[in-house]
Amino acid sequence: MKKQLLISILLSTLIFTACSKEETDLPGEGENTACGDGICDEHETQNPDLCPEDCETEDSEVVDEDEEETEDDQKIARSTGPLKYQGTYIMEAGTHRPEVLVNDDDLYLLAVHPDTDEGIQHRGYIFDASDPLNMDFDDYESFALTPEGSDHRAIIMDDEIVVVYQVNVMSEDMPEGPVSGPAEAYSESQKLMMARFSLDGEEIFRDEILSTTDFEEDNFPDMCMLAWSEDSFLVSTGASNTNPKETIFKIREVSLDADIITEEKYEMTNDYIASIGNSMFPVNNGFLFFSSTQNITVTEFDEELNIGDTVEIEQDNDLAYTFPTGVIEYGDYYIVGYSSHEADEPSIEINPLYPAIMVLTKDFEIILDGQINELFSLDADLGSGHVHPTLAIIDDRLFYTWSSQYEKDDGNNMPQVRIEEFELSFN
Repeated sequence: MKKQLLISILLSTLIFTACSKEETDLPGEGENTACGDGICDEHETQNPDLCPEDCETEDSEVVDEDEEETEDDQKIARSTGPLKYQGTYIMEAGTHRPEVLVNDDDLYLLAVHPDTDEGIQHRGYIFDASDPLNMDFDDYESFALTPEGSDHRAIIMDDEIVVVYQVNVMSEDMPEGPVSGPAEAYSESQKLMMARFSLDGEEIFRDEILSTTDFEEDNFPDMCMLAWSEDSFLVSTGASNTNPKETIFKIREVSLDADIITEEKYEMTNDYIASIGNSMFPVNNGFLFFSSTQNITVTEFDEELNIGDTVEIEQDNDLAYTFPTGVIEYGDYYIVGYSSHEADEPSIEINPLYPAIMVLTKDFEIILDGQINELFSLDADLGSGHVHPTLAIIDDRLFYTWSSQYEKDDGNNMPQVRIEEFELSFN
């Protein structure tokens, strides 16, 4: 299945989608174990009612990287091949898992950003992008996205924002005190929800797609989205599989009224495709499925959701690659946002992930590849969780969003969304 694909790509419109997800961690993972400890860990961020005293937000800030540049920083080019670093915007501490979208002169950022008082779990931000060279990220409109839930993904279809998100219904006999592992281990059921909004953030529709108590069959953190027809989209979910050598996932076509139209289940070895942390990208007669089990892979699916050939992109270093959650097209190239770390230690608590970027030709030759901190000498913190990079392009500006770690005054960490801006310059 490793023969290279030559696929005719739709070049007329920049379309991007992504899919992701890591399993939600509960308090007790690593050193962050209890409410009242001043630590807003990932599970507390996703579930603000658990420990609201631990998740106070800090002010956002704009960072002028050039002013903070040291002699050591200057040793690394600010311009690398087709990308030139322009600046960084840092959102409030406590924001997480950004999804960045573009429509006409607006840039949308959808993120985990809990507000217990207002009953908000995820929030959307709308920025004026009519002049992408001079974006003012301090000037925005915001709207409530979800009242509950953990993971979310979103796309824009037919002048609407379409959001899919997971809701865990926690078991009444969940143990008291510190616990560890994914939240699904302490859930009695899960729901896969969807909502639609106008482009100015007004809610139009919200309903359940499906629910489950059989997590070995369906596990909703592992979601993917792709606009499919005029009135339907694809969503991919994984399963709580106990076989480490096997990948199980489903792809469903869902109507804009939350009805399931078709469903396909895939069971295969995990040599090429992971069930989580992926992206789907539309091409003629189907779509490409960007994934990673060690190196980044690209698999072809046809219009009937049949799986085709896979290309494994050989990356020349000693890193482990994961979560290619952002893929976008720019002319004759794909730009992929993913995360990576040293391959010798898989635990992200011990060995945190860093945001990375790859530029590929349409026949999947690497033009540029590396962690953005090293490529552009960014003064950035470690990644939070699986980093979850997503990408958007306006004219010749690339916006790369990701989750970093914010260190509080007491030395503890919480997630914080960053927006990196790059100028695109391809010869």
